[in-house]
Amino acid sequence: MTTFQQTYINALLAEASYANDLRDGDTGPLLVGRLSTSMTLTLAKFIGDGNRGQVLTISPWHSPQY
Repeated sequence: MTTFQQTYINALLAEASYANDLRDGDTGPLLVGRLSTSMTLTLAKFIGDGNRGQVLTISPWHSPQY
């Protein structure tokens, strides 16, 4: 994968993190449906169906305590 492709995928993932109504454990078709409200269906499928065989699952992010 080229640097450009990696950067593009990272940008898509960043955009996906701002999608509304994401829930802990969203994956596959449910994740695709939620992502398609903020990006094209093709891009939502690329992310939600698993980018290069890696299934993506939404889970809460916990910030470290400083």
